[in-house]
Amino acid sequence: MFAPFYLGLFALFVSQIETAPSCSNVEIFTTIGSTCTPERSCNNPHPETDPDCTEQNNREMCKCIAGYIRDGTVDNKCIPESECVCPNGGCGENEFCNLCDMGCEDEPTCERPLPPPFTGCKRNTCDQKCQCEPGYIRDSDYNCVLLSECPNAVCGENEILNTEATSCDILQTCETPTFQKAASCRASPKEFERCDCIPGYVRNKDGKCVPYVEECLKCGVNEVATHCVNCCLATCQHPPEPDCEDCIEECEPGCDCAEGFTRDEISHTCVAVCPPKWLPHLPEIPGHPHLGLGFL
Repeated sequence: MFAPFYLGLFALFVSQIETAPSCSNVEIFTTIGSTCTPERSCNNPHPETDPDCTEQNNREMCKCIAGYIRDGTVDNKCIPESECVCPNGGCGENEFCNLCDMGCEDEPTCERPLPPPFTGCKRNTCDQKCQCEPGYIRDSDYNCVLLSECPNAVCGENEILNTEATSCDILQTCETPTFQKAASCRASPKEFERCDCIPGYVRNKDGKCVPYVEECLKCGVNEVATHCVNCCLATCQHPPEPDCEDCIEECEPGCDCAEGFTRDEISHTCVAVCPPKWLPHLPEIPGHPHLGLGFL
């Protein structure tokens, strides 16, 4: 009596095997493929889900394995992403194929080695485009060349040519004034040339090199901006440093207390009178009785 039941299950199993797609060695079988989101391809490397799609979201299909993408041809085979070719027969010397260019940034050129940052881009689609490799810029013939190969190569105002920059070096800006390496930096970054700001200058939001202390540094109440923070000065909690040559040699721009004010390390503010509980730790300073024992 159970024979028909088991025969039915077997028939269902066989039918599923026969209808399941046959995947290649660079594909993986999945039962949760989406008909509403196209698979990535060289022609559409970043597809978006169709908001009006009402088809079944789960279906059996073969998907490209990691690092592979559909070639976009009639066969629509899975190929390594690096083999995707940009339009017009591929890219030229010192170029690479950007599979998803949003069209929101100008490419560096000999005339504008560092274009100003683009704001307000609202494109939701992207295109394939040949772009210069990092460290190369477009000349007047649309070739990708080194900055030093540009005719009359000259950096902008308050800039200097850096011939040893690497792809890991973050531009010094008002937000990141000190030299830093990118967190995702490769072990052996590629060296190239670029225009950097001269010492003491950083790039503002418009991409121009401006003096950091005068244009970027924002100090608090009773503070003044300085090119060299004096770490030898007394605070409400600590007396002046007796030997401070090393500190002065390694100084950095920042904010000091204005004349007549002392830094309170507890409130992190500059005050005219230190809290009484800390005054016994400070020596008598001529002209500043509020800093010494004479205030008590």
